[in-house]
Amino acid sequence: MLWKNISARNILARCRLSKLLGISMKIQLRIFSVVFVLFASTVFAAPPSATQSEYLGTIGGGFMLSGGKPYYALTFRILKDLPQEHFIEATFDNPKRKEPSIVGAAKQEMIEGNLVVESPELECIKNKKVYEAQLRIYESEKKEILITEHFQKIKFQMPKQYIKQLGIQKC
Repeated sequence: MLWKNISARNILARCRLSKLLGISMKIQLRIFSVVFVLFASTVFAAPPSATQSEYLGTIGGGFMLSGGKPYYALTFRILKDLPQEHFIEATFDNPKRKEPSIVGAAKQEMIEGNLVVESPELECIKNKKVYEAQLRIYESEKKEILITEHFQKIKFQMPKQYIKQLGIQKC
């Protein structure tokens, strides 16, 4: 278990090491906050069942946090060569009721041969709810010829106390 090795002696030793290295308490708190958010978002966001389509296979997906605002983060393996001039359109379920889906990605890039897609930040999110992200790959930006569609379900789930502590707005 992660917490098993945390003891008062270990914490004091880390504090002494921080002082020796000249790391201020403010920087230590920032580092802890970032690590905690990354840990919480990956542990408490239930992992999706990876899906596979003709051109894409989901490697991983979930929700990340930036300043208390969640956003979708997905990684895909390219299974089949895409046309040179292809265009990828991402669509994400909008957690706000009666609002249209979010079309377009805040980030879409190739990293080590994998496609990484992130949504814009969301204003709010519902806990214990399954959302869906969809990628459409077109032959060009004109979006006249659809090559493939890829669907991925993602569940957001986190204990209520963490939602409150991290300042996540509920829909």
